[in-house]
Amino acid sequence: MNSAVNLIEKLLPLIQEFTANEREASLNDFANFLASKTKEIPTAKDSPIALFESYGNQEASIAFHLNRLGKYAKYYVKDAFKNLELINADDFGFLAAILERPNINKSELISFNAHEVPSGMEVIKRLIKNELIHEKTKLDDRRIKVLNLTEKGRNTFFQATVQMEKVAKIVTSQLSEDEKMLLKNILNKLDKFHENIYFTEKDYNIDNILNKY
Repeated sequence: MNSAVNLIEKLLPLIQEFTANEREASLNDFANFLASKTKEIPTAKDSPIALFESYGNQEASIAFHLNRLGKYAKYYVKDAFKNLELINADDFGFLAAILERPNINKSELISFNAHEVPSGMEVIKRLIKNELIHEKTKLDDRRIKVLNLTEKGRNTFFQATVQMEKVAKIVTSQLSEDEKMLLKNILNKLDKFHENIYFTEKDYNIDNILNKY
């Protein structure tokens, strides 16, 4: 009897909640309502990835994995650069872009690295302050200043490259060679897709982007 009473006590609040929102309450509707209420939902201790996957949201799970992987890599890079005058992968990326494209101007450099202007300018200022890059006036247009690596910057870049190779090995250590090749091709495909959005969409309205692509 006690079990029956306890069950009724648990049911009463649910009945009240159900009937408050349903004018014509059928037994079948109430059964569906109970099913939705008693469905196992991941608790706070479960990871966000488990939460996405529990609802079959594959795209959200992939996006979260990529974001989380980037955070792990950030920790490795921070330690890898501890003896260099570089703070993060952004610093390294800017040096790489300048090495590849000498006499690049600030706007081009920031766009090339898919950065926002304020944070990109901070990276440039830091690299100039640490004497890793220098700026000079463009010969054919004195209104524009272009950037190049200093000798110190070039040496730092190649030292950092050795460290980044170590980071890359750690990040991909659980993958076979075939899996690495597959992942590289997939990421390259995604990068080209989002690069197109980056250079063509100015307002970054995600609803518009979803409808367009």
